[in-house]
Amino acid sequence: MKARVEGELVMDMLVVNGQIRHMARYPNFDEKAVRFNGTSAQATAPARVRKWKNPAGGYVHAMHNSDWGDFHYRINGKDAKGNLHLEGGWQNNRPSGIHPDNRMVENIFEELDAPGEWYYAANEHTLYYYPTEEEKIYEALFESHQLKHLIELRM
Repeated sequence: MKARVEGELVMDMLVVNGQIRHMARYPNFDEKAVRFNGTSAQATAPARVRKWKNPAGGYVHAMHNSDWGDFHYRINGKDAKGNLHLEGGWQNNRPSGIHPDNRMVENIFEELDAPGEWYYAANEHTLYYYPTEEEKIYEALFESHQLKHLIELRM
């Protein structure tokens, strides 16, 4: 399903009928998985990345190489070989690389393949949603927070 969304929104969370939904991701959400609710070495494999038309605006989340902390990157694009152009990773004070297996990507259109997942194409102002079986999609209430900060202190 898709719908046009008016206004300049920042969509990094979607709630449908009071239930938090997950961004389109690989691997798919697994409530039993310990790290990021699912990880895979294939998440950033060049063969997978080459299949994505435009991953800019997506995210890579990965554990530290020694599996004790995590890194988060915004995807700015990719090259023809399937290498991602990333921004970020400064969240960890020991930058010794990301774990070869414990990584995942989200907010990638081509990974929109499971019920309850969504993708927002900001440049198109379009929300894509894969409804769950039990949802009455035309009666559903879709919500997304728009506060930049819940609390802001200024000196």
